[in-house]
Order: sequence, then C-alpha cells, then structure tokens
Amino acid sequence: MTKLQSPNFHVSKIRFVILNLLKSMTKKELKQFCIDAVTSQAAKQKPVIRQIKFLKTVKKGKVVIKNQSRGVAFDQFSEHQHALGALRVLNNNPETFGPEHRPIVEFAVDNVQTLILRKAKLQAQQQDASDDSNNAHQNAESHLISLTNPENRNLEMTKGQESIQSLKNPRWKTR
Repeated sequence: MTKLQSPNFHVSKIRFVILNLLKSMTKKELKQFCIDAVTSQAAKQKPVIRQIKFLKTVKKGKVVIKNQSRGVAFDQFSEHQHALGALRVLNNNPETFGPEHRPIVEFAVDNVQTLILRKAKLQAQQQDASDDSNNAHQNAESHLISLTNPENRNLEMTKGQESIQSLKNPRWKTR
C-alpha cells in the first residue's frame, strides 16, 4: 500500500503481471493466450503485444536451468483496452491452464525513475542510429564528389597504380 502512495511508483495501464503460470510455458504460447483473450471479447480487435518478459529461476546471479520460468511473466500491450480485456478474461479463469493453475492477472506497478531512464536510453539509441545513417550518407556523398573531381580521380589512380607496381616489383626480392 505504501508503494502505491509513493510518487516514485504508478500502476501501469498497458502492462500487467501474470502469476501462477506453467513453468514450461514459452513466450509464443503466452502471446497466443493473451491475443486469444482479447479477440474473444472483441473479434474485430487486433491487439499488439509490445513486450513479454518471464522471470527466470536465478541462483547467485546465474540462471540455473535455461528457459526455466518461475511462473511469473510481464506482458505489455500497446493499448489500455486490450490489456484490460486480456486481464478480465485471463484472471482466475480455470479454463486457461486447467483447474490446478488458475492465473492471477493484475496491472503492474512500475518504477517511474526506471521508466524515465529507459525512455532516455531509447531516445539516445534512436539519436545515435540517425546520426550514424546521416554520417554514412554524408561520407558517401563526399566520396562521390571526390571521384567526380578530375584532380582527385587522377590522384586515386596514381595511388592504385603505385600499389600494383609495388606488388610486381617487391623490394625484398633476392637477386
């Protein structure tokens, strides 16, 4: 309760946590369950799942068994209506995984500071990618301009001819 009163945390509208999952469940299976849950309520809807994360079994900082889930997953939709529909259909439903494994679904509590850091990293990556593409484009243009200039083209040819000549007549050749 104190976590919800803190300004550093908020309840996400598009991200929820699913508890009591099968240990052997994969991302594809969970994604299909969530999409089916949304389309069962509204057949015309096309839900988009942005992210699915499973909590893995960890011992001393290392994953013990590969792909061994703890039975907890986070699922993020692109729209609130899709997340709410999936939550309503999947929560405490015995038909989903069987009567022994009723999933518990609730909206996730997110740390605001980590969301801000994640957004800043994403913007930095996008900025770097756009800068790299701009630099590559500028380098290609400058190379084309230098090749179209007759003085630079002759200079490039003489350098190439010199390297070919050095291969034909190596200095280390014994007489």
